[in-house]
Amino acid sequence: MRQSVDIAIARGDKFVGLRCPKHDNKASLPGGKLEDGEDLETAAIRECYEETGLVITKIRPFYSGYIGWNDFITTSFVAEAIGEMRSSKEGKVFLATREELLDGVYHDFYIDMFKYYDKLERNK
Repeated sequence: MRQSVDIAIARGDKFVGLRCPKHDNKASLPGGKLEDGEDLETAAIRECYEETGLVITKIRPFYSGYIGWNDFITTSFVAEAIGEMRSSKEGKVFLATREELLDGVYHDFYIDMFKYYDKLERNK
């Protein structure tokens, strides 16, 4: 089974997000596929930097789920990051609301992922 990662970086009540042309410019979290020989955490750190310009300083996985339409097992990480946000060839970086993320192509995955994210936040 193919694997991918995404990264939830909170900025107040919003998240670092992308508007990707390949997803009709709908909002998504930064992330992507693993490269050959790469582990999940390394992929998350790389994808975050490539897509947003942010350098992760603290990271941990909190959810894994199946995205049927693209046949990926995706692992979500919660992270803290430093640096200036910058857009990339992958898409335009912006601060996305939860609603914008839930309105995107990963809607079903994000519904479940945010349940775990909220539980994680309550237990801080």
